[in-house]
Amino acid sequence: MCATATDKGESILLWSYRPPIDAGPESVLPTDVCDAITIADAACATSAAPTYLPEVNIGGVVFWDGGLLNNNPIQRLWNARFDLAPSPTESPVVRCILSIGATMPSRRPSSGGLRIVDTVTKAASYITNTEAEHKDFFCKVRRENYRITDSETKIEYFRFNAPTGDDDFNLDDYTKMDAIKKYTEDYLVRPDVEATIEKCASLLAK
Repeated sequence: MCATATDKGESILLWSYRPPIDAGPESVLPTDVCDAITIADAACATSAAPTYLPEVNIGGVVFWDGGLLNNNPIQRLWNARFDLAPSPTESPVVRCILSIGATMPSRRPSSGGLRIVDTVTKAASYITNTEAEHKDFFCKVRRENYRITDSETKIEYFRFNAPTGDDDFNLDDYTKMDAIKKYTEDYLVRPDVEATIEKCASLLAK
């Protein structure tokens, strides 16, 4: 999970193990703190949206919501694959990548009568738009696969994210969980989505 270190202005990956020496800015957390991070700590830190939820202190480092700087850390996950290698000089083969979104509106922000309000609304929609990073990563995987001649080592990338039509959900819309659940259930039974889930599951089962 990623969280925003408020005093550093950095997107920090919260490890459940000591990060490798080449991990980068994660050095902001002492290695002994990495050993003690729990799933609950990480979940609270990555969800600590300012004005909505309290900031989280882990090992003396204060964190806000990871989405402020990195709302879809798929690239960080891809870089972390090197941690699976038996030696620092090796790169493990990754066959299946699974990304799950938290629903998305089908419409785009419309132009309103007040230019300032419209600009702020549109900017906010970009900050919470996880699909842009997904599209960038999809292109990255496609380009890498184009250069892989062995079909057995090609990368399969799956992204599941239920569309919500004209409905847009904000951080304080916790009372609308039933609506989000309904959109998700309808999405999961679409024939094309069911077929993709089956393909993804068969790869993961291996």
